[in-house]
Amino acid sequence: MISRLAKSTACFFVDNKIIEAEDAEVYSYGMELLISTVLNFAVAIVIAVATKSILPCLVNLAAFLTLRVNAGGYHADTHLGCTMTLVSTLLIFIFAEKNISEVAMFFNSLMMLLLSNILIIMLSPVEHPNKPISEDMKRKLRDKSVKWAGIWTVFCVVFIVVDVRFCFYAASGVFTIAMAMIAEKIKLKEKIV
Repeated sequence: MISRLAKSTACFFVDNKIIEAEDAEVYSYGMELLISTVLNFAVAIVIAVATKSILPCLVNLAAFLTLRVNAGGYHADTHLGCTMTLVSTLLIFIFAEKNISEVAMFFNSLMMLLLSNILIIMLSPVEHPNKPISEDMKRKLRDKSVKWAGIWTVFCVVFIVVDVRFCFYAASGVFTIAMAMIAEKIKLKEKIV
């Protein structure tokens, strides 16, 4: 559905002489990414509002997204798969933030941050075969990933004292990207074998 809508939009642009016919495929791909991103954002907002977890979800997704754009991670094979992965991950996070004690949040945050930082340093960026990146770009993305992981770790250190819940929200987002990186590495190895 998203792909058809993106192609229709590109055709509309060509028909109305907004873009050249030879650029239609590029615009279609860009439109597909834009629609998918907007849809996923809307789904995340609906879940956050429906579960009365707007602030926890915003902090969690901010940590996740600032790292995701630099570190890479799991890519679902379809837009529906991507959306379902987002929904599942967000619902697990919301369940955890509503049901575990602040003491458990404290210890889980420390464990997630330690493990996540190690994984981000070791694995980032996770390169997707459809989007190869140069060695220079890999270095830049890795540096940005490590920097963002450091920023979120500092955020967590401050909030573990001020309000451990905010530390947990952010640490969960950082941990989610670390797990997404491992998931993509496993997926890529399975495709090779």
